Amino acid sequence: MLFPQPTVERVVVEHRGAGAVDDVVVYYVAPGVNDRGSRVRVDYHQLKFHVAQSGAVDQDTLVDPAWTGTKAPMLKRFADAWLKTKDEHPDARLSLVTNWSWDPSSPIAPLLRDGGRLDDSF
Repeated sequence: MLFPQPTVERVVVEHRGAGAVDDVVVYYVAPGVNDRGSRVRVDYHQLKFHVAQSGAVDQDTLVDPAWTGTKAPMLKRFADAWLKTKDEHPDARLSLVTNWSWDPSSPIAPLLRDGGRLDDSF
């Protein structure tokens, strides 16, 4: 077996009370999973699937409420979700998962690393 000990405690789909990062929430068995030397106990994922494959994500997309069809931009919704969850889960990770790639012409594109993580210099 790849994982002799279970690493996932539970998975919740459409988690109530998780704000904008409620689509899939993964709780890990203590002490959690390693994320570049830090422990993560909970992963909050917001999923955005687009039928059209012609789009891309950039910094403007994240601050445009029309992209998600909501009143608040994705970046604001993520910030609010972090403020809501950080006291109970300070070792949580919030992720946006989409089938659109990051726009390579975006000024932020050179700062993105594998998996979509922003470089520490950001």
